[in-house]
Amino acid sequence: MDLRNIVECDGTSDVATVNQRLREGWVLLAVAAGQDDEGHPSIWYSLGYPEEDDGEGVPLPPLQA
Repeated sequence: MDLRNIVECDGTSDVATVNQRLREGWVLLAVAAGQDDEGHPSIWYSLGYPEEDDGEGVPLPPLQA
């Protein structure tokens, strides 16, 4: 994956959101494990939405908080 083709980035710790975005065409860029402010295990997923090969891009799905 050429990161120059990513037209939008997002991050979340919610697995359901990650799975939904992957179904929508987003790609997983990185995964980081650590601890939250209270010392509990935490995983952060970084996602990117790639443009089409023709370079014109694709419509982005709406972001949901």
